[in-house]
Amino acid sequence: MRKFFGWLYAFVSVCVLFAFVVSLRRAFITEHTRLHLGTVGALSLQLLFAFIFSMAWWTSWKERPGLRVWGIAASVTNLSVPLFLMSRAHLSLSRTSWEVIVLSGFSFIAYVWPEKEERLDVESLHDNPHSPAD
Repeated sequence: MRKFFGWLYAFVSVCVLFAFVVSLRRAFITEHTRLHLGTVGALSLQLLFAFIFSMAWWTSWKERPGLRVWGIAASVTNLSVPLFLMSRAHLSLSRTSWEVIVLSGFSFIAYVWPEKEERLDVESLHDNPHSPAD
């Protein structure tokens, strides 16, 4: 299940990077190479989101040690966007917003839930409290 969400975050990362390029192009065209602090902040946030989503994909795909951390970070980031828009911009929930919230919630559960191998490792520690080094 984590691999599915990893590929979903790869798609989201590509979409965010595309939005970054479009926003950067628009900023240079409309502001004539004079970027305001708000524009730089929004562009930086887009790059940060793309980085988080791409790291969640990479660690899910390669099954790296930081898999759960990046997956949880991507889930929380993806969940925060519609919730922020609801609370700050006073936008009502559309069907798409609900879908993003539900997918992010399932993704969060998938990354928080320990894998079977991780549970077996914890159970074996409880069965044999003495390490082999003792």
